[in-house]
Amino acid sequence: MSNSMRELRRTCTILRTGPVCNWR
Repeated sequence: MSNSMRELRRTCTILRTGPVCNWR
């Protein structure tokens, strides 16, 4: 569970339009 949250936070960026995640 910790790994998943850590990875999401790394590739996820919160913009004014909304949260954007980069799944590469």
